[in-house]
Amino acid sequence: MNKKIQPYTYSTEIRCPHCMHKGKFRMTTLMDTHEDPDAAKKIMSGDCFSFTCSHCNAVQFLSYTCLYHDGSRKLLIGCADTQKDFERMVQQMNGEKTETKLDLAVSEWMKDCTSRITAGPAEFQESVLIHELGLDDRIIQIAKVLLLDEAGIDDPDAYFNTDGENYVITAYSDNQEINLSFDMKEYDMLVSAYHEQLEEVLVCSQSWAREFLEKHA
Repeated sequence: MNKKIQPYTYSTEIRCPHCMHKGKFRMTTLMDTHEDPDAAKKIMSGDCFSFTCSHCNAVQFLSYTCLYHDGSRKLLIGCADTQKDFERMVQQMNGEKTETKLDLAVSEWMKDCTSRITAGPAEFQESVLIHELGLDDRIIQIAKVLLLDEAGIDDPDAYFNTDGENYVITAYSDNQEINLSFDMKEYDMLVSAYHEQLEEVLVCSQSWAREFLEKHA
């Protein structure tokens, strides 16, 4: 069954930290491509997390818990803003929450979807981008750990991006931005090396990849 529910959209009041002017921000906690075909673009661009003050035009980046569902790609990604929300989302995706229509919809989507839970907007945006490119996020996280270790960089917040030709891991070391590139050929080599050992996970992160590599060294 293709479970469909309307997007959860709320209007909340935001005070600009620069001029103290108050304005309205539209917060969508369920972004579904069936209702909004541009949902992925809004996530990757940061538009859905950006509040622009109508008085001074200052831009403020906001963080809130939300879900992204793409039925055509069979993809469900959660963004948890707090540890409490993270724990609730784990229960929700494990089918342990049946209190709301959204809980029931998530349980139904989980039957067919690749599902992930991310900690905050940056991880959320990264996960959506990786899946939009048709890549396996588990392989990307493995590549991230290997590249960081090779470069001698310890940055748990390094993130994946693309320059259109190569894939890029952006990290920070000694307050300097460092871009570590790899290409599709190297990606395919990692797929060949590890695809038989890969298992489905709810949380696909650097920490997961490091544990995976230690287990399968």
